Amino acid sequence: MAQQYRFNAEAFYKKKDEQRGKCAISGVVLEPATVDVSHSVPLDKGGTHCFENIDLVHRDLVKMARILTNDEILSYAVKIVNHLGKEKGYCVKKK
Repeated sequence: MAQQYRFNAEAFYKKKDEQRGKCAISGVVLEPATVDVSHSVPLDKGGTHCFENIDLVHRDLVKMARILTNDEILSYAVKIVNHLGKEKGYCVKKK
């Protein structure tokens, strides 16, 4: 039986350095009280539990990150900005 990957403290600090201490989704600087771990490609969407598929994310975004891919999150973000931001003068368009 293959050994299951464990995301340990060493891997956490390596990932934190890789992401320059910022949330993989929002780019917000992560603090000890706000950091959580998620998979880049959710496990139920074919992602694997390995270092390359792990992201550090802000705890406010972790539920979303656990069920949606980054492309799906981006698609929703554009829709939200275009819907709620309209009256504030915000609009997102693809180049």
